[in-house]
Amino acid sequence: PTKMHKAAADYFRRRQAWRTGMGLRLRLLERWAQSNALLSPANADRITAILSRLDADTRSIAFVGEIARGKSELINAIFFGIHKHRVLPVGPGRTTLYPTEIRSQAQSSPSLRLLPAQTAEDARSLLAWEDEPAAWTTVEPATEHSLVRPPAEIARWRYAVLTLPHPTLAHGLRILDMPGWNALAADPEGAHDLLRTCDLVVFVLSAETGLTASERAAWQHHVAHGEDAGRRLLVVLNKADTWWDADRDAGAIELQLQQQRTDAAIALGIAAEQVVSVSASAGRTGKRTGDTTLIARSRIAQLEDLLRAKLFVEHHQRCQDDMAKELAQCEADMEQALHVRAQKRSEANERLTAQSPLPTDRETETLKIQAAESSLISLLEKIKQALQIPELDTILGTLDESLQHSEGALSVQNAYETAQKNLCARWAQVEHVANDMDHVLRASLQRRSAAPAELSETSKPLELSPYLALLQQALQGHIQFLGTSQVHKLKQADFTAKLMTALRARIVEISQHMWRDCEGWHARASQTLGNERRALQVPAPGNSEPEHQTADGASNPPPAGQAHLARLGDLKLTLQSHFLSLMEANAIE
Repeated sequence: PTKMHKAAADYFRRRQAWRTGMGLRLRLLERWAQSNALLSPANADRITAILSRLDADTRSIAFVGEIARGKSELINAIFFGIHKHRVLPVGPGRTTLYPTEIRSQAQSSPSLRLLPAQTAEDARSLLAWEDEPAAWTTVEPATEHSLVRPPAEIARWRYAVLTLPHPTLAHGLRILDMPGWNALAADPEGAHDLLRTCDLVVFVLSAETGLTASERAAWQHHVAHGEDAGRRLLVVLNKADTWWDADRDAGAIELQLQQQRTDAAIALGIAAEQVVSVSASAGRTGKRTGDTTLIARSRIAQLEDLLRAKLFVEHHQRCQDDMAKELAQCEADMEQALHVRAQKRSEANERLTAQSPLPTDRETETLKIQAAESSLISLLEKIKQALQIPELDTILGTLDESLQHSEGALSVQNAYETAQKNLCARWAQVEHVANDMDHVLRASLQRRSAAPAELSETSKPLELSPYLALLQQALQGHIQFLGTSQVHKLKQADFTAKLMTALRARIVEISQHMWRDCEGWHARASQTLGNERRALQVPAPGNSEPEHQTADGASNPPPAGQAHLARLGDLKLTLQSHFLSLMEANAIE
């Protein structure tokens, strides 16, 4: 894998761990707040919106510029440099004629889907057509020849989606190769919609011509718009090799390129650090042949460093900042609700002349239930840790390396058996923790008379052995596929990469089903314990204590005044604990 691939894979692994941790904690907070009447409609909507953003996390990068600036070759060099053949065609007469999105789709063979030009007559945006599969024309398998249309067919198509098995794309990266400005003139609104959805826009110029008047106008009208435009833009002066001359001093060439970058930055109104000179063709050749000197001279690595910073690091920092603001507002709202509730209780205490405290045994049982609820949350967190994506990728990385160095069918069998052993060991932890969760619930409920029936109806023990069987089937399926005739292909990096991508997608799918089972069991168990805890708050017959309204309007008979205020204090501490956990998880790089 290239440096860009490794950086992207590392980012998405860390990102997935962050998303998983934040999602788990948010769902636990949501259930706890709801069970304690602290989830206002505004906070419910806020948490739902955050969870939706976490679940649909992708990154997108667009390459824009005039015709013949080398946008497609730049994409080839950065993302597909080690491939023997170009993924995107380049050269005379091989121009990108309409926006082409490159993505990966789990368990999908390479394909090219084309959206007819007549869809522009519909008021819907380009992205809205994603949900209309019948409107697209599909070409399978996709080849570089199918990406290019002769001039007579330009008007036939409006948009293309190229699906490829690719390790970086498989994590959620989308690449957009835009045509020249003249080709976009037929659908300017569609182009604007696309660029607005991209996290990073790379504006490609030619070092041979510098910044032209038409490109400056295109920058102002199509690219540099929106409040955050400055932080999501990079400018590339491609074809720097046109300045390479054996008869000229290297220092003089570098001064010329530096001046060109400075002039472009000033003209476009951006920082000089956002402009870089590269040679995409030299970078791709250097990667393909392993020529490190040529790679260094092409400056493709410098551009990749900028892309990583903009596309991954800076974006994640902004996401963390936005998340911290949302969480702070959510916490403030819940604390305010608790404050109002405590204030009302204090006022009620002053009006009451006598209080009937809860029996000591009720208080004791309530504390035991709260302890059980806390234990279940901790155990669910352990399951989440055992199913972490980085752990899976480490095991599959070892399998990938073993397969590439395998010496026959027996060594392949051993490599898969080792991977299965390591994965089963991780998942056995999940099964062990699931048993602990069941014991905690049963021990808590069996102390009360109605517990056996309720336990059998709502909280059957988790059965996770079928998932281990599915894992074994997935690995055995790979071994059978390889057989003896395919083993020699394992020496090819592309072949093993496709195997690992497919296997990873299947294992992630199985583990996600396992996680949903664990989450569902926990939700049912929490509801059962919550019902038991609330039942303990019902006063004994003959207790004449009046009912009072909670902050959310629900009418519940309160316990003794001081005990209730103490419980509100406990709720506040639990609330702070939830948000402290969220803030700690959000701070993880």
